[in-house]
Amino acid sequence: MTEFTAPDSLLKRSRLDAQRRALHMASLSQDDYRRILRLLQLLCDANCAWISLLGEQEDTLLEGLDIPAGAPPSLAERIIASEGLFECASADCDGQLRSHPWCSEHELGWLAAYPLFSPEGHAIGYVAVAANQPRSMDIRHRLAFVDLVSMLETEMQLRFLLSTQAPALRALMQRPLRETGHLMEPDGMADLLHYSYTRCRLEGRPYALALVELDPLAQAELDIEQRDELQQAAASRLLRTLRAGDLIGAWQDHGLLVLLPGVDAEELYSIGDKLVQSLYDKVEIGSRQIDLSASLGLVGLAVLTPRQSTDMLLTAARHALEQAIEAGRNRARIQRLP
Repeated sequence: MTEFTAPDSLLKRSRLDAQRRALHMASLSQDDYRRILRLLQLLCDANCAWISLLGEQEDTLLEGLDIPAGAPPSLAERIIASEGLFECASADCDGQLRSHPWCSEHELGWLAAYPLFSPEGHAIGYVAVAANQPRSMDIRHRLAFVDLVSMLETEMQLRFLLSTQAPALRALMQRPLRETGHLMEPDGMADLLHYSYTRCRLEGRPYALALVELDPLAQAELDIEQRDELQQAAASRLLRTLRAGDLIGAWQDHGLLVLLPGVDAEELYSIGDKLVQSLYDKVEIGSRQIDLSASLGLVGLAVLTPRQSTDMLLTAARHALEQAIEAGRNRARIQRLP
């Protein structure tokens, strides 16, 4: 088993994709954002308060109260690196902040900020307040600041789950049933992936998935319809092994994606072997007997943190699948995420 480390480009893409989903499916109204900012501004007796999102190059202003003209240049990396409440009690004593063009232009002497996380767990921006005079928050104000940001995140989580529940339920209604033999389409599986992953993250449950590639030799002389039939037959075999809450559907290039919410990474060894064994057999396609076998790439997380994402899971599963193929096919391989 090898360690899998996602490149920075993947982490950035995952974060930006999660941000877009959050703004599309979990975004509050401008009035809702302003209510939070008014409370923060009153709590801290601050000159201005704002919510900023991480952009491709620098922050973009989502909403601001009494904020000087123009969105602030990027402070995000420093705020997120703090992994908690960031406070600069005196900009004059902080060379980096003192030289920051937005702070120096408007003579802001104090700044406090806290990272804002999307429902899927990505740091997508921050909530900040600032004042002209240096100061320091006491423990009560610090806790209240964090509580207000937590309330904002909780509201976003609820809206995300409500807005993603409908497409997820539609996908579930179209899931492959033993009596229909129809596979869920990749778009439906993507909806279910984001929904089930977020549910597990918010509930503190582990998460796992598997990518399945059928042996290309079994498909070599089949037409499109026959390959679809083979794919559906493989899904039916897998369903007999999977739990009631597991989900399976079509994925790229006549492959299969299996979602395993609540499955710990340590359980994947036995699950992978069982899935491979359930597929290794002959299957009748038309009037022909086809030797069915498959390679599987599995990945699981015991704890879902902001450093992980569905993109990272899929990429790690592809790496594991490639290892299974290189090892001779008809086997399962597991990747470990850090």
